[in-house]
Amino acid sequence: HEVTQKEYIQIMGSNPSFIKGDNLPVNAVQYIDAIMYCNARSKAEGYDGFYNIDDNIVTIQPHSNGYRLPNCYEWVYAARKDESTKTKYASGNNISKVAWYGGNSKNTLHVVCTTKEPNGRGIYDMNGNVSEWLWEKDFQRCNCHIGGDFLTYIGFYEKDVVGSRVCS
Repeated sequence: HEVTQKEYIQIMGSNPSFIKGDNLPVNAVQYIDAIMYCNARSKAEGYDGFYNIDDNIVTIQPHSNGYRLPNCYEWVYAARKDESTKTKYASGNNISKVAWYGGNSKNTLHVVCTTKEPNGRGIYDMNGNVSEWLWEKDFQRCNCHIGGDFLTYIGFYEKDVVGSRVCS
């Protein structure tokens, strides 16, 4: 699920969000903040950090047991309803049932994991609300994010549903 502001504060000690609320997804997080959160949460739970950060250059420790950002293929796999069904969005073809987006969000964030349907894997908020950061070696310079308002490197656009579609 999306990281709540309460979870983020417990690990990082601060909240960068511009729309505040304990159970709202953390927002306004820079790419490096997401990387640092993964390492800090890993260490807090007794795991090794997955990332090395040296002068804002990020490399990975591929055999680490710590938290990390998913890559694009992992995100798409997690977002799909299941492997046998191709749907436009994570839980079906009706965006309003599965996501908060420009057409139904009233331009605000919504509580994580409570108001929209999970996908077939039981995962909430794969579409809409806020975007998620991805780790992509090939796309590291653009610091890809997906799932929320937009999808930067593929550029889907459908009325008020920018980037909410799951790649098939």
